[in-house]
Amino acid sequence: MPPKRKQTPLDDEDSLSEEVEDVSEDFIRVKRPRTESVETVVQDSWIDKYSPLNSLEICVNPRKLKELREVLEPMIRGTLECRLLVVTGPAGCGKSTLIKCLGNELVAKVKEASLGKTEPNKSQEGGFPNIVEYFDSELQDVSHIRHFSEFLDASRYRIGSNLALIVVEEYPNVFHHETLQSFRDCIRNWLYSPGTLPPLVLCLTEIEIESESGHRGYYNIENNFTAETLLGRALMTHGVSSGVVQRVKFLPIAKTFMKKSISKVIQKERVKIPPEKQVLFLSSLYESGDIRALLSNLQLWARTGSFDSDLSGKENQISLFHAVGKVVHSSAKFASMDEESSDSFSIRAVLDGYNNFGLLHLALLENYQIYSGLQYEVAVAADLVDALSISDTLGGLEESHEYAIREVRHQLRNVGESRGRTQPMKFPRHFKMLKAANKVKREVDNYSRYIGDSRVSFANVNLLDGYFVPSIFNSFRYKLQNGSKPYSYNRVGGKFQQIFADDEVPVMESEFEHELGVKDQFAMEIEAKMGGSEDRNDGLSEDDLSDEIHNTTDDDNDNDDFNDSLDDKLVSLTQRHDEDELSDDPELDWLVSQGRL
Repeated sequence: MPPKRKQTPLDDEDSLSEEVEDVSEDFIRVKRPRTESVETVVQDSWIDKYSPLNSLEICVNPRKLKELREVLEPMIRGTLECRLLVVTGPAGCGKSTLIKCLGNELVAKVKEASLGKTEPNKSQEGGFPNIVEYFDSELQDVSHIRHFSEFLDASRYRIGSNLALIVVEEYPNVFHHETLQSFRDCIRNWLYSPGTLPPLVLCLTEIEIESESGHRGYYNIENNFTAETLLGRALMTHGVSSGVVQRVKFLPIAKTFMKKSISKVIQKERVKIPPEKQVLFLSSLYESGDIRALLSNLQLWARTGSFDSDLSGKENQISLFHAVGKVVHSSAKFASMDEESSDSFSIRAVLDGYNNFGLLHLALLENYQIYSGLQYEVAVAADLVDALSISDTLGGLEESHEYAIREVRHQLRNVGESRGRTQPMKFPRHFKMLKAANKVKREVDNYSRYIGDSRVSFANVNLLDGYFVPSIFNSFRYKLQNGSKPYSYNRVGGKFQQIFADDEVPVMESEFEHELGVKDQFAMEIEAKMGGSEDRNDGLSEDDLSDEIHNTTDDDNDNDDFNDSLDDKLVSLTQRHDEDELSDDPELDWLVSQGRL
């Protein structure tokens, strides 16, 4: 029994306050109900509970494990020139877990061979002792890119006896242009800096971001988070060709490997799923290829005891080429059904799993000829094009998207597929066309602003000046009269050339993406004038812009002399050249008549 409380005298001044304190103490001593802490809930997560202890326990294709080992092991040993390994794939395919487990094992193996010490696979905290992972900074006074740059600078010393694998899975705010450029500069400095460096791995989950309007005009990092848009086409291409960058692509986990791993979890946890519902509900999760999402949903099912609804909470997104394949060839998953049912389920999978229908229509227009080797009537192709055109004419109506896709599948089904080798798919040339059009517009605008006449229309500059002016400036007579230039004058806006479709994604950094090309004299003169205008603006001080205005009633004779000299100068500038000198060159006469010379 608790001790009895002493009675307080009634004449005590503090009797009321002491009584309140005693009551408060009794209230605090009341036994509280036990509640599970957040840490207990997290530790009870099946994702952490059944996390693999080594690389052999990971649910992944053994061939992918072998491919990653063949690249990662020589990088850690220092026998490979590669300094950056880019690992890409969808979410939940096991790429980050495999990198950490395999990298930790390989680093420990190298240390054991060179230093003779053995390290455990995992530390006491559950982490990997031989892995240094980057975590994005949450400090307000520290910029994201400076934090990343300092992380790479500190990681340079993880070599020798302090060897570790550097893993980057979180990134700064690369959707900000300046941060993205600084991030690329950090990676570029890492690749081409002298000395010995530890192996660096970028683990990237590639996603497609849907815009507000439902379509996109450019293929860049704002709507597609991929290795090409993150690092840039130039850095990826040059790095892969020089051997300092290598890439390993992961695919969603196959259903066979998923079943084997999940069956072990079901047996250990004794999850009682009715046999008639086990195949139905688990098969929908197997299709996603996401082992992490499958474990979370399975644990949720086991706790709630309800198997009557789909708790996956994740849409099964499919890629562009996957969607085109389902429309052109139909899905092999429904091959056992009749043709109409198979086509209906295939189209429904595309409508539910892909959302950029504008790009899908362009891809169908580019790839419908791969079906049956284009061995069908021209009328069928015309009907396909008409269906896609009608869909674009109807605008953003949801029914228009379904009409175009179903009509394409219907027309190709009636043709009948012939057995033979499947032709590779091609990415739509639409983005290449936009890229070329932006390049022409940018060069024509710069020419009109800094060299030509801004009052001339875009069409005249593009068609007339773009062709005739370079021909005149590159002619022998013009060079003889005005001297030769370091470079030749190329056509304003670039040469007209055909645009071919291929399987490469045409990454566009921005609307005004600059490209490395042939040196052009027009470009050199424009850059010089742009730099001169900036220098003149920078050279103006506040005193120059705020000179005192005063009346000059005196020295009228000096003003008259100045006005006369100015008139003479203006007249001399507007006078034409002697027509007899250029009468034998009509192209130069045309330039003079337009006020260009």
